[in-house]
Amino acid sequence: NRHQFPSDFFTHSDSVLPNFSEKYYFNDFQPYAEYELHVIPKLTLTGGTKYSYYGMNFIQYADNGGKIGSKLANGQTFTSITNTAAYKQWLPSADANYRIKQNWSAYAQFSKGNIISPTSVYDVAATTPVTTLPKPTDVSTYQTGSVYKAKRVTFDGDYYYIKYQSSYSSSTSTINGVTDTYYYLQPDAVSKGVELETNVYFGY
Repeated sequence: NRHQFPSDFFTHSDSVLPNFSEKYYFNDFQPYAEYELHVIPKLTLTGGTKYSYYGMNFIQYADNGGKIGSKLANGQTFTSITNTAAYKQWLPSADANYRIKQNWSAYAQFSKGNIISPTSVYDVAATTPVTTLPKPTDVSTYQTGSVYKAKRVTFDGDYYYIKYQSSYSSSTSTINGVTDTYYYLQPDAVSKGVELETNVYFGY
């Protein structure tokens, strides 16, 4: 729960309308299963999937304009609104590991993920709840690398590539005194790079 009422220091009284007043209920379930296959003694393949579920329930009350205000677009008084949302998605993953030598291996990995929309999507004074939910942002991650371990030195390096697909942005438009918020897809975003790490042991 999030509630914040402005208070008068001298009269010790709270304002009738808060800066914001909201209740959030959130459930998150992500069971997964995977299978490991030893193709040959030096090569291991692993595949799996995860079921991603996010269930949300929001109750937003009228406020002084800190979040959503106390008036509808037509000027009528607004009291509260309840929104619910459920996001469900299967997210696969796979990796391969090849042991070049006893102390040296190479690997490659792939996985899918998602980013659900922020709760600000539901911060709207209205008579009806949000009916069309924004789709989650899909995330695809690729990584390949190698790990080497000697008696006193370890070294590992990898290259990663992460693609964030179709994230959301928003803008507002006012027509005939009525302001609406529009959500739209942005271009894909990519994050990539190289990571290197080494450890050296000194002593006996």
